Amino acid sequence: MNQLQNKTTISSLEVAEMMEIKHYQVLEKLEGTKTIKGIIPTMTDHKIMVSEYFIESSYTDASGRSNKCYELTKMGCEFLANKYTGEKGILFTAKYVKRFNEMEEAQAVSLTGLSPQLQILIQQEQQIKQIKTQVDTLTNGLTATPDHTKVVQRVNEYARWTRTGHNEVYNKIHDVMKARFGIDVKARVENERDRINHEYFERTGKHYSLSTLKGKVNGIDVMVRMGVLDKFNEILVGMLATVKKIS
Repeated sequence: MNQLQNKTTISSLEVAEMMEIKHYQVLEKLEGTKTIKGIIPTMTDHKIMVSEYFIESSYTDASGRSNKCYELTKMGCEFLANKYTGEKGILFTAKYVKRFNEMEEAQAVSLTGLSPQLQILIQQEQQIKQIKTQVDTLTNGLTATPDHTKVVQRVNEYARWTRTGHNEVYNKIHDVMKARFGIDVKARVENERDRINHEYFERTGKHYSLSTLKGKVNGIDVMVRMGVLDKFNEILVGMLATVKKIS
């Protein structure tokens, strides 16, 4: 977990339970309706990075259908709490603060359960941030706001430097994203592939081939839609800088 950026999250489904309201009411506050401006559209209009507060996600209900939800950071919960006054806002604040404290304590312990390689990788990234000037020099401006084509180029570059397969690079970074930020990109990709495959089967009685599914839904596009490509890029840049520094 990155405590500085508070990227531990809770689902909007859990938020609804904490508030004792329907999930769609939470979504209305976040997204807005035809008559009420929501939090996320307002942030977007003013070019605030939404992923620092709310991360679009999905869940599968009892019928197997995929539905939209959001992962809320601690700052996101604070924004939402400000939308509610009186007892409901007070009780929600008490509940989410306690929940985040519990998760932060649990993640501090669970980090020791990660593989030695992953622990080393996270430690290396932390060290790189402490020597930011050196990293900026090594990466030649790679820390700029990421464009998806440039991110793909960096993946290719890292694969060449380390002689690692591309899938292995993506999986490694996705594992770090899940450990540090609670963002499960691989699960989101699988959910989207399952959804479009199910819709295709309902229309045709056939399933897509795996290669077709991979072409229709890939991790980069999913991260762009989730608004988390910057986190993937941040981890990738750290890994690339470490390799270049060591070489």
